[in-house]
Parts: sequence; C-alpha cells; structure tokens
Amino acid sequence: MTVRRMYTHRVQPRLDADEWRRLLRRAERSLKARLSSGELTADELAPAVLAALPAHVGKWLRGRLEVMGLRAGARVPFDVLDGPRCPADLRGGARELVRLALFGPPGQGRPTDAKQRERLFQQLSAEVVREARDLKTLDVLAARVLRQAEVQRDGVLQSMLQNFLAERRAQLAMPDSRARAPAELVSSLWHRVEGSGAGGGNAAEAQASFERVRHEFDERLVQFDPGGAQVTLRRLEALQSRFAALLPAAAIDRARADLARMEQRRQELHAEIDALAVWATAAAREGKHDEAAQALRRLSTLHASRPLLLSDARFNEIRRRITEASRVHEDRLAVEALLARERAVAGELRSLAESIRRFHDVARRESSESAEYAAALAEYRAAVESVRTHDTEWLTALTLELDELLADLHDTSDRAEQHVSRFIENVREALAKLRRNVARLDGRLDSA
Repeated sequence: MTVRRMYTHRVQPRLDADEWRRLLRRAERSLKARLSSGELTADELAPAVLAALPAHVGKWLRGRLEVMGLRAGARVPFDVLDGPRCPADLRGGARELVRLALFGPPGQGRPTDAKQRERLFQQLSAEVVREARDLKTLDVLAARVLRQAEVQRDGVLQSMLQNFLAERRAQLAMPDSRARAPAELVSSLWHRVEGSGAGGGNAAEAQASFERVRHEFDERLVQFDPGGAQVTLRRLEALQSRFAALLPAAAIDRARADLARMEQRRQELHAEIDALAVWATAAAREGKHDEAAQALRRLSTLHASRPLLLSDARFNEIRRRITEASRVHEDRLAVEALLARERAVAGELRSLAESIRRFHDVARRESSESAEYAAALAEYRAAVESVRTHDTEWLTALTLELDELLADLHDTSDRAEQHVSRFIENVREALAKLRRNVARLDGRLDSA
C-alpha cells in the first residue's frame, strides 16, 4: 500500500511541524505563481492549494473541507480557525495550511466588483477626455478623479486610471493642436458658428446632437472599439453633412485623426500583450514567479480596463499557458530532487557492498594479525552496523520520502510511480544481498 492510500479525510496525516511548514511554503509559492492582479477567486483558492500538496495530504484536506460543508459560494467566517471554534483535527501544524486554502495569502478577500470597476473606469476616462482641454485642466481632473472613494478603495482601478491619465497627458503635451480635447474643439467651432448669424434654435439642436454623438464616439475610442467607433463616426459625418453651415468639416477631420491614433495605439497594445504573454510564460518556465506575476498583473489590468482589446478567451488562454509553463518548471525540479535522492541511496549501498567485498578479499590474502586485516575488519564492522540500521523502518521512511517527491510531479501516466516502485524493490533486494553476505562472512569469522 503506497502512502497516498494510507489516509482518509478523518485522519490527519502524521507530519511534524517542519513538514507542515514546508508544505505551507510550497502551497504559497504555487499560489504566488498563479495570482493575477493580486487576487484569486474563492472558487480557485482551495483547488490551487490542493494541487500543490502531496497526494495523501491533498486527499485528506479535500475530504475534510467537504465534510465541513465547503462548497462553491459558501460564506466562511473569518475566525473559523481561531479559538475554540476551530475543529480539533485542524489545529497544530495543519491550521495555517487550511487557512491558506480558505482565505488565500495576505491581501486576498478584498471586495472588488469587476463590472463596477469597468463601469467606473469607462465613466471617469470619458469624463477626462471630454473636460481636459490642456495639461492644467488635466491635472485638476486627475486629482479629483483619484480622490474619489471608489478609486482609493480599489488599487487595480487606481492603477488603470493612472495609466490612462499618463497616456492622456502625453497626448496633450504633443505640439500638434489636434491633440486637444474634443470638447474644446466643439466649443471653439461653435463660437465661430454663433458669430456667423446662424439660427439659434437649429444651432442649439445641432450642437446638442453633435456633442451627444461625439461623447459616444469618445467612449468607443476609450474602449478601443474600432467597429463601434467607425459606426459612430459615420453618424458624425451625417450630422456634419446635414448642418454643414454650423459644423465645419474640421470637426470630422479631428474625429478621423482621433480614430487613427486609437488604431495605432491599439496595435501597440496588441504587441505589448503578445510580448507580456511570451515574457510571463518564459519566466514561469524558469521558475521566476515574481516576473511572471508582474507580467500577469499588467495583462490583468489591460483585460479589466479594455475587455475588447484583451478578451476573456485570450486572457484565459494566456493564463493557462503560464500555468502549464510553471508546472514544467516544478516537474523539472521534482525530477532532479527525486533522481538526486535515488543516486545518494544507490551510492550509499554501493559503498557498503564495497566495504564488505574488500574485507572478504583481505581475509583471504592476509593474516588476521596484519595491520591491513585489522583496518579492513574495522571498516567491515562499520558497514555491518550501517546495514543493520537500514532495516524495515529505514526502508519505510525512504518510501515516504520518495512518495512525497513523486507527489510534486504532474505525471498522469504513472511512469514515474512505476520507476520509484522499481527503485524501492531494487533497494530491498540489494539490502537482502548485503545481509546474506554479512551472514556468510560472520559465519566464517566465528569458525576461524
């Protein structure tokens, strides 16, 4: 029976404090590699922790949580693991691991609503586009926007707005007068129209219609929606054609220039997304989890702020590739650790066999009174003592150790498990052979 079959959800694995801490660090590293913009959903937390644990510990923890009634969408009191409320078998070294599975690492659990965040971003960024006529008014608007309570409570939204404000500041700093805010252009055109003696009623209706459609056009630009922007631009062109005397063609030229800049920026962001995906995947494959998380946070910001630019399907595919790359790195480390332990055990057994063989050769050649015989005998007795310590308990401990290393592998083919089973059997046979040789030599020594 292998270790992973020895436990049920009713019996906590018998691990000491150091082993629980080692499992906790492993689970924390796994979560760190999978975090996007500092958060994992509640449905992702427990499976992510369970996947990072050895099979027998993960099976116990999953069963224990299920018995407690943990399901998707369950509301768990934050102090469930503290004081007398904590179940007895979840105390001790297992407590912090269970806490990690329930609540995640520090910083998890911040209440944020993705839809509300996106709505606020679209509203505030469109307001900036409409009202920021120059760098001075942009600074005033930026301070007002970033002071809002909703923005200060949501660090991701704050980062999205800061990036957008930086882009808008760069546009307004351009010497090209076309980079001015749309509202300024509409206002200056309208003052010239008023001075030309146009009819007040029709002029007011034309201005209101143009500003309303232009507002919608600006929102399409902010969302990086080229299709919607094209449709809205055609509506602007129709208005300009209908009220040519009131709305000069320069207004349409300005809108076309804005659309062209949006298309260029859209291509730049697509290139950035591709580069970030490659960087994050390569970093995860090399075990550079901090770099992978940094790239993933930027991708998450782009996904949340510009969903038409980075769709759910594309973002989830990038995350899947990063997770797979991280598993490749973890598997490589696990294989290296497994083989290193096997090599150490094999070397130890070879050394014992060599000591026994050497004494056998010396005993045939040398007198029992010689110095060489005495040295070989001392080495032999040390080897015999070591063979005796390599008993069933030692072999069981070795099996446990290799099984834990095996659990780190994401191997669904069972080839690695079969390899470890063969290695354990070879060790058992080697120890049996060593004991037979020792018994044979001891018999000769007793009869001498």
